[in-house]
Amino acid sequence: MRPAARAQDFVYAVAEGSAEAAWAASFLPAEQIIHYTLDALGAFPTTAALVSRSNLAAVLRRHAVTHLLFTTAWSPDVAAWSAHSGVALLAPAADHQRDLEDKLRFHRFLADHDLPRPHGGPARLSDARDWQRQWVVQRARSMGGAGTWFIDRTATRDALVRAGWLELSDTYLVRRKIDGVPLGITIVVTPERVALSALRRQCYYAPGLASASGPLMEFAGVQWLPTSTLSAATITRLDDTFERLGRALHSYGFVGHAHIDFMLDRAGWPFILEANPRMSAASPHLFLHPELSTDAPADVLLDAWLAPREKARPTFSPIPHTTFAGATLDLLAGPHSRTLPPPRSGTRRSPDPRTLAPGDPFVHYALEGGVALDPESCVANVIADDTLFDGDGHVNALGQRWLTELTDRTLTR
Repeated sequence: MRPAARAQDFVYAVAEGSAEAAWAASFLPAEQIIHYTLDALGAFPTTAALVSRSNLAAVLRRHAVTHLLFTTAWSPDVAAWSAHSGVALLAPAADHQRDLEDKLRFHRFLADHDLPRPHGGPARLSDARDWQRQWVVQRARSMGGAGTWFIDRTATRDALVRAGWLELSDTYLVRRKIDGVPLGITIVVTPERVALSALRRQCYYAPGLASASGPLMEFAGVQWLPTSTLSAATITRLDDTFERLGRALHSYGFVGHAHIDFMLDRAGWPFILEANPRMSAASPHLFLHPELSTDAPADVLLDAWLAPREKARPTFSPIPHTTFAGATLDLLAGPHSRTLPPPRSGTRRSPDPRTLAPGDPFVHYALEGGVALDPESCVANVIADDTLFDGDGHVNALGQRWLTELTDRTLTR
């Protein structure tokens, strides 16, 4: 983004010769695209590797770009790159993101503000405990399904330790498993406001995938819920809970969007699980559909990040009324392939967004051919205005048709 940014001042940085560069060139004018060179880093480079092993900083300076919209988690190396290059990152502050995304620190934050959370806390697996109950064990610094385990007997704990996935002497966040529905909400916090998004269901594939981190219950996507899905009393309870969390984040000095995962138990009470203060699977719909948030998140956040201001007593916007029921769906490699085949002609290219009719899904192909795959590797994503999951969070018939089609396009030789 150039100084004194407005919408037309966005430029898009892409690696020379990449599939992303070809896709961007298919619909963006040349003056809105800048190219940088990137070392061969494999299929899953870290952000730190991407910025440090490219000429991105020099290219941004040459084009008078002073800000970079940052979509992934901070790391010390990325923070050092930003300071050295003089390119400011448009994202929540690095220390805030670190503290809120850390499972143990966020649990303490919830406790300090008397916010509802599952019973439990920091513990070693060697501590005396009734392991016959259902527990959720999480590594402090983990994302997605990796780093989370469900333990309901001592034998399960011991098997995970023997396999090297858990250490008896390490400290984890150990909490009781809540019987209920996994939901998500986004809280937008600026110096002047706290605003809540609509609600979404967090959807998962059935357990069974395995990775280097152990068995996974892998994320499948999000299903947005019409407000009428829940009772008025439950919506009021959620408004109260997440207003309190939003005001606590505001007092902490947080500026940005925090995607919150929580469980809604069978009696309609929320238990907050974790925070993801960065872009997530929910972000595309939030930015594309104003009805999912009282305040337009993209405009509000860019304004807050580009023009920092002193904190004031924030206004509050509750969960909006919406009938939107779109979804995102991730295709995982699973058992289909260990190496992504090269694309068959014309079968693997994200569409020109301008050609999509209202309601058409957007398909993003995440990887190029020839890369090595783990079972949990995300190969493609569908962003749709249609319902892709049923009331229990399982992929419905339309979602299954998409998975079948995408499997044929990407994983079938």
